[in-house]
Amino acid sequence: MSENNRHLRGDTNEVEVDVHGNVVVEKGDLLVIMSMASPFKTASSAQTTADWYAYPVSFLGDVSSEYYDAQFGGVAMKGSVSGTTEKIPLATTGIFRFPLLAAGGVTLGQLIAGATSAAAAASDQIVVSKTFAELTTAYYCLLGYCVKTEAASANVDFNLVTKFSGVSYKYMQAF
Repeated sequence: MSENNRHLRGDTNEVEVDVHGNVVVEKGDLLVIMSMASPFKTASSAQTTADWYAYPVSFLGDVSSEYYDAQFGGVAMKGSVSGTTEKIPLATTGIFRFPLLAAGGVTLGQLIAGATSAAAAASDQIVVSKTFAELTTAYYCLLGYCVKTEAASANVDFNLVTKFSGVSYKYMQAF
């Protein structure tokens, strides 16, 4: 489901981010900002130094949830084609609808995380529901919390939480 407008409502508090010329970003992708050395997978090789460009989360290699949380920027509001280094808007707040990795019931306030597996790349446009304990021990990043209860749903509506929106995983864990 690429190139979908996943924003439902609310202020998106957009910031502009640079996308490297050898990276394809689709509207609705979850993006991370390369702000420290990491095992990012770029088109050419592993990226080991910070370049401050935005990448789809699928570029994450074997990383911990804490690293993922520190790098997560938000949702791409515009696409970027390969071959062009350009600036695109990145939403840091708002209510978004994303498909769930496995259809099931979600409840109000349930935590929503980026879908991935241990030592594997994350998904750019699929999410899962998790507990705080699972977020600290597995390869997941807190994206927000559910704002609409649905039984047997294939999608979830959630309030986006990023470090750029003024709320972080560490802050939310205290409640």
